[in-house]
Formats: sequence, structure tokens, C-alpha cells
Amino acid sequence: MRPCYTKPFMRIILLMVFALMAGTAMSQPTWRQTDGPFGGSISALAFNNDGDVFAGARGGGVFRSTNNGTDWSAVNTGLANYTILALAINSNGDIFAGTEKNGMFLSIDNGATWKAINTGLPRRYICALVISGSGDLFVGTDVRGVFRSTDNGANWSPVNTGLTNPNILALATNDKGDIFAGTDEGGVFRSTDNGASWSAMNNGLMNKRVLALAIGDNDDIIAGTVDGVFRSTDNGANWSKVNKAAPVMGLAINNSGDIFIAVYGNGVFHSTDNGVNWDAVNAGLTTADVTILAIKNNGDIFAGTAGSGVFRSTNNGARWNAVNTNFTSTTILSLVCKSNGDVFAGTDGSGVFRSTDKGSSWIAVNTGLTTTRVLALAIDSSGNVFAGAFDGVFRSTDNGASWNAVNKNLKFPYVDALVTSDKGVVYAGTEGGGVFLSSDKGANWRAMNFGLTNPHIRALAINSNGDLFAGTPRGIFLFTKNSRNWSAVNNGLTDVRVIALAINKEDVIFAGTWGGGVFRSTDNGASWNAVNNGLSNKLSLSLATSEGGDIYLGTYDGGVFRSTDNGDHWNAINTGLMKPRIYSIAVGRGEEIYAGTRSGGVFLGTKAPTSVEEILSRGSRAFSLEQNHPNPFHNSTIIQFHITGQSHVALRVYNIHGKEVATIVDGIFSPGKYSRSFSAEGLPEGMYFYRLKVEGLVQTRKFILLR
Repeated sequence: MRPCYTKPFMRIILLMVFALMAGTAMSQPTWRQTDGPFGGSISALAFNNDGDVFAGARGGGVFRSTNNGTDWSAVNTGLANYTILALAINSNGDIFAGTEKNGMFLSIDNGATWKAINTGLPRRYICALVISGSGDLFVGTDVRGVFRSTDNGANWSPVNTGLTNPNILALATNDKGDIFAGTDEGGVFRSTDNGASWSAMNNGLMNKRVLALAIGDNDDIIAGTVDGVFRSTDNGANWSKVNKAAPVMGLAINNSGDIFIAVYGNGVFHSTDNGVNWDAVNAGLTTADVTILAIKNNGDIFAGTAGSGVFRSTNNGARWNAVNTNFTSTTILSLVCKSNGDVFAGTDGSGVFRSTDKGSSWIAVNTGLTTTRVLALAIDSSGNVFAGAFDGVFRSTDNGASWNAVNKNLKFPYVDALVTSDKGVVYAGTEGGGVFLSSDKGANWRAMNFGLTNPHIRALAINSNGDLFAGTPRGIFLFTKNSRNWSAVNNGLTDVRVIALAINKEDVIFAGTWGGGVFRSTDNGASWNAVNNGLSNKLSLSLATSEGGDIYLGTYDGGVFRSTDNGDHWNAINTGLMKPRIYSIAVGRGEEIYAGTRSGGVFLGTKAPTSVEEILSRGSRAFSLEQNHPNPFHNSTIIQFHITGQSHVALRVYNIHGKEVATIVDGIFSPGKYSRSFSAEGLPEGMYFYRLKVEGLVQTRKFILLR
């Protein structure tokens, strides 16, 4: 007989369970992908007969737009590799995707699901893909030449007779069924018998590294090389150069015979006279790093970029517009949080983005920023934002609205690390030039490299005394106010390949290394100890500490690890973190964790407490949080707190999974005692935690809701 428990009895059981749970661990943070920044590195474009647009991203997989690029959705179910190098769609609407390491995938449901199709395909690095008029598939690999499938990808066979260079970079086919292969340093090869045999076709082709191929309606062949564009009007027998030297990454020819080329670093060029004359057509493009071009039957042109996502032109290249809504494949190289909660993200190819709502939305803030790859970000005590890039340092005094280059006397402009002191001094770590400092908000810089035997700076950190630490591929260096020069501090550092540094509020230093995991120093760098208990991935990329003392480590394809006991133990916290390569980490004022990923934008994790004791120990005598009354309660309860100075106060409620369910107060309060009523309308029965945060200090208590 099925037992039947009364509601009062169930409440008793619930209270007993909650009592047993007191002091035990709570669930780990759950990550969610924020709404941006949008963009990514695009390596493939294709259209189906219905006009849907498919874009392959490096690290982001396949995205589909059913409204001509207005917005996108990721369609990656079944894909084992998210770096897409080639896309093609046959007349039946079947979609084929070539990946970086896992070969070929097929979707027969418009991208909803994918399956691997690699039988007979021993080399899985697919560089090029084309479908012949008869429906046969040809793929070009990096070192094994060309493979052909005559059964929609079910089986593959090598077709390399006469193909003396097996490094295939591009494939194209004409209306007669001839196949053309562009190779790496071998020029162009042609097959007139469906791949059974190949012949080199390089007469007049002065550069034989062929990056792209396109064939017009008149069967003219256009080849893009690292040294410009070549054209053949006789099926490849002879070639003539038709533009100045430039690395041509992408090619497209429209129905009128106009040629468009993507010149990496210089944008898009257009020719209406078979390449005799060229005009730059870059209006609206926010980057010059265009990698691929494709033209729909209606004449709309799509341009894929290295980091800035997809652009579209509906007027033959006269004007471009970014079309990246929901295209979340951006790589985030740097993150920083301001005291007001704003978050800045430095991207690989799209400049800087800012969010004022915890990642719910991002806007590009790049006015005056002449770089698109932002390697480092920092904020000084006055709220000025500094961005480090390949071409130096940029400063914004208006929360990112505008930027100015501040590089006077910065002789090595490759800035890989930035940090600011409490006194407003800015330090820049460069690649090859050591460390520079500015005491006037970046207006002037001077080198500070005496004793610094390795000038390749990967990370910088500063403690409360103003001592500066620099991480390099040859270990850690310390610069103190008293010594006025650098000294190596590597005792106990068994892996000197230092990638990241972080210092907590007790001035304990943590160093993330490439392969050796994390090291800790409690004596200002005099000695180091490995602290890797529970750390299953020791390839460090980023480090951050929170006001509460937690340490976060971002790794290379291992996600995020957290330590709540000063590095003694680590736990992976990767629930919901779909992109495990973490280039940057930042912790917000409310203990929000931001993770900058490769090809996944920014992920947000709300910090979950580890235990009740841990949270209560984080209180402060400067404020107090009282136990609610009544407790347990049915519908509403009273919460009281007391603060001794004017402060920013936030009082929030969390469920047992660490998810925020209510904000009771969030604002500036004067000294005094406050009482607030909390209504639990709409919340299920259970145990909850309410947390008071006052200027970075936290106290948490629990209450029980009964229905």
C-alpha cells in the first residue's frame, strides 16, 4: 500500500532535513552564457535554396539565420568539433560541415542535428569543400590531398593521382564539372575527370600559395593568393595577375560578373572590369580583417571577419552593416569590473564591449579605439579605463564612450598586461619591452626594467604595499618601493612559465603556470608552494580573487576551478559552462563571476556560498544582519539589519542552489537600523538564504518557508 503522509508530518521531515543541511556544502555556481558580446571569427558561409544563411565559426560551431542575417541561432547538436572550416549545401538541402580535427559532418534537417560521416576519411582536418554538378562531394585536407564521396558522404576515397601537392587550401568547380584545387605552395591543379587525375595549371601563376578560388558564369577562374589576384580565361591553362600584391583570403563573383575580394587587413575590394581596376568598399565595416565572402542569389553579399562576426551589404558593397544579433562566438581576452557594477570585455577582433546589467546586454564602446584586439583591461582609482593592445595603451575617461591613445615614450607597444595602484599609477607589461609605468594617467610612460632579465611580460599584480609582481616565461620578478629594481623570486616555483597572477586582500600571491598548475606565496614571493589539490587541469590562463577570499582559475579547455580555502583545495565549477577555454576572469561587486571564453563570449556565474559557516565568518562589526522573524514563516517575514556608516547596501535572497530569487534592497543607506518585509509570494516551500552585502563585506543567514 502506498504510504500517505499528512502535510504537518511533511513539514517536520522538511525541518529535520534542513537542520541536517545546516553547515553542509551548497551547490556550485551555475553558469549561463550572457547575451553577448556578439560576433566571432568566421571561416565559412553558405546559403540554402530557401535563403537561410549558415555561418561556420572558429570555435563557435555553426550558426543559422532564417531572416537574412537579422538574427542567428547556434545549431550544433551532434557536432564533435566547433571549429568549422568549410560549409556546403547540396540541391536537396543537405548541409555538409568540414571541421578542424574531426572530419566531416552532415545535417539533413537544416542544421538541427549533425552526424559524423568519415568512413574512408583518414585525415580529419578539412580545409576545403565543394559539391560538383552531379552531386559528388570533394574535400581538401591539409596533408592528405583530396577525397571524394559519390554517396552523399557515406563513404570517401582518395583521388590524388597527379596531385603532387597534398596541402589543399581551396576547391572550386565549373559548370562542365572540372574541379580545381588551390594548394599551399603548389599552385592550382585541375581535374577534368571527376578527380580521377590531376594536372598542375600554373603557367603565369607567380605565387603558388592559393588561398581562395572562384569561378564566374563565363567560367573565368579567379585565384586569390598571398600575393594578390590572378585570373584565367582559358580554364586554368594560363594566368595573369590582376591586382597589386596583397593577401587575398576570400573571393566572390556576383551574377553580373563583379569580383569581390577579401584582403586581410585591408577589407573588401570590388572590380567591375575583370580585375583591371579595384575600389575599396569598406563603408560600415568596423574591421579590416575580412576572411571570407559569399553572395546570395539576390545579390546580397555576406562578409565573414576575424573576430567581428558577419557583415552584410545589400547594395553591391557600397555599404556594410553588422548582422550579429545572437551570434555569440566572440573570444574574450580580457575582463574588468568597475565598482558601480559595469563590466568591460576586451575581445579578439571586436574591440571593447560594456555591460551595465550583468551581461544581459552589451554595447560596443570603440569610438577612438584604433585596435580590435584588446589584450588587457584595467581601471584606476578615478574610474579611468585603460585598454592594452598590440599598438599600445588606450584610455577612456568617460566609461568607454570614447578612447584616446596614450603611448608617449611607450617604446614597446605590444601591451599584454595592465595593472593600477591605489595611488593611480598605471603599469603596462609588454611583449619584449618589459614593464613601463605612468604616474599621470597614461600621458607619459617610462621604462622600469633594471634587473628584469626577461622582458616578455605575461601578467602583472600589485599588493597593498605597492610591491609589483611580473609574471614571465622565465618566472616571477618583484619590484619593491625600497629596492627600486627587479629581483627574481622563484624559490620553489617548479614551473616558471607564468601566465597569470592574482593577489588577495591578505596579500597572498597566486601564480598560474602553463602546466604546473597554481603556486602560492605567503611571504611576498620569497618562497612558493604548489597548491593543486583537486586541480585536474594545470594549464592556467587566468586568475582572479573575490572580496570574500575565493580564488578562481581559468584553464585551457578545463573550464573554471574555485578554491575557498586559500588554494589548499580546488573544485571544478563548470555546470552550464559550454566553452571550457577561459582566457579571462573577473569578479563583480556582488560576487558575480565573469568568465571570458574562446568563441563563446562572456559567461556569468553567481557565486554560491560553500557553507553557512563560511558565509557567517565573512560578516563585519561595521554592520549586522539579524535573524528574520517569524522563522519558519508562511507568506512574509521581517528582516532587520544595522549599518554604522553610509554605505552601498544590497540585501538579496537565494535558493539552496545559489540562484538569486529576490532583491529586497539595493542602494545607498545612511547609518542606522533598518527593517524590511519580505514577501515569498510565488516561491516554493523550502530553505532559502538571505545575504546582506555592505561595501564588499557579506553576511548571510537562512530562513525556512512553509506552505
